[in-house]
Amino acid sequence: MQVATSSWAESGALDACSVQDHAAEAFHLTALTVLQQNHGCGYSREFVREKVLGWAIGRWPEVFVGRSACDPNFETHSASANVRVTTTNSGSYGWTFRGRLPDGSERSHREIRVVVTGDAGRDLMAVRTGHFGDPEVNAVAGQPQFLQTIVDHLDFDDGGFPVLATPRKVMTGDTFENFYEHLMSARRGLPILAIGHSEGLSEKRGGANGPFLDAHSIARLLCGLAHVVSLGSDTSSRLERRLGQGMGVCAEEARLFMPALGKTPGPQGHPRFAAPRLVRCDSASASAKARAAACEWSLSAPRRMQFDALWAAAGGG
Repeated sequence: MQVATSSWAESGALDACSVQDHAAEAFHLTALTVLQQNHGCGYSREFVREKVLGWAIGRWPEVFVGRSACDPNFETHSASANVRVTTTNSGSYGWTFRGRLPDGSERSHREIRVVVTGDAGRDLMAVRTGHFGDPEVNAVAGQPQFLQTIVDHLDFDDGGFPVLATPRKVMTGDTFENFYEHLMSARRGLPILAIGHSEGLSEKRGGANGPFLDAHSIARLLCGLAHVVSLGSDTSSRLERRLGQGMGVCAEEARLFMPALGKTPGPQGHPRFAAPRLVRCDSASASAKARAAACEWSLSAPRRMQFDALWAAAGGG
């Protein structure tokens, strides 16, 4: 892949400012998303760039003054953001974006990095969020809005199953078998958050003991970090019979099934959010617990190393 030779630090852009402005502040990662699309095409690549950079223009307009985000090769910097795009005649390409802005509390600054690489076989998009400053601020950062739009419109793959920004309903035998195949697949790379619901009550309407988890809202919040499924009482019972006692998902409960379930079949490795905790809080609070667990998983050492390698290969500074 062809990359520019000048470094961002040499250009006096964000990296130099980072050293000066945040020398005494630790950086805290909050989430790391890596999505794969097989056999990406020109349309999908331009769609990703349009949505990410369109989102960035609204927050760092100074970076794009006099620049066209559609140019096949360009590089531009400001004190708070950088973008670099490289393309080769063979079809390989890569681009990176890095931006930082106050989080509104004056106690920390948020940072987002996006790297996209592609060739004839597959495209990868990785998004890393974090913040400098107070470690208690943004302990669970929200996914950037452009991710939902991109996942809604493009076909990203997780071990042969689609990555969605909406929950899958698993209420019948056929849908259960498809879900179970994905759950146990050795190729699955993302966690699955399974939410138990009672028949006869909507996912958004409170029951006698309190509110339900809103699977639709949680799926948007976890977009790209985890799959979200809704289980009925029949399919929940069937799941526990398949996985064993203590591995089910009852009504008003949720469980985050980590990848490689076949190698770690016990409940200890797949956190459960029990009903007594969920029914005393609203959907936003309950989903934050699941988001925190998914985000913690996303920041494993192998995933951080993968991101660093992608960032370097695309010429990120």
